[in-house]
Amino acid sequence: STGGGIATFGQRTARLIECTISGNIAGQGGGLVNGTQLIMRGCTISGNTATILGGGMTSGRTLTTGNLTANLIENSTISGNNAPIGAGASISDLVMFRHSTIAFNRSSGIAKGIYVQGGALELDHTIVAANIGNTGDINALLGSTVTAHYSIVGYNQGSGLPASPSGPDANGNWIGSRYANEIDPMLGPLTNNGG
Repeated sequence: STGGGIATFGQRTARLIECTISGNIAGQGGGLVNGTQLIMRGCTISGNTATILGGGMTSGRTLTTGNLTANLIENSTISGNNAPIGAGASISDLVMFRHSTIAFNRSSGIAKGIYVQGGALELDHTIVAANIGNTGDINALLGSTVTAHYSIVGYNQGSGLPASPSGPDANGNWIGSRYANEIDPMLGPLTNNGG
């Protein structure tokens, strides 16, 4: 099964605005499976489980239709999800995370934050850190690309991003590694603060 909470497919744009996707279970994409153009703003994906990959979400479209516009996930949080691979998210197309947080997801295998399988991941003012597992926060397969600007990546193993734990790199990123220490973003768990 795929898309425990929401599954989007087809030629139209799916827009998820100020939503919560929580407490779902599926084989892939515990919270969300995206198969179309996705714009998600102000959403929380938390407490979902995938038995295969993409605890919080998966996103993948066939890249045979030319230049696809990137999926945009903005001002959103992916936290507290579980999967053997890509506990926070698994992507195989073009995804931009902007002003978002991917933290406290738990993987028993690889990619405790985001798994990139042949797609392109772009981080802009985004935190991918404090995820739980024995591998990096981002794992990108051969042929995948990962770029980051003004972002924090706790542990860079498998991401292709060079470490810069003691100061921002040329793109303004703080990127940790096993040998130069993972970066702790000093985040607290998801909490209802009455806002």
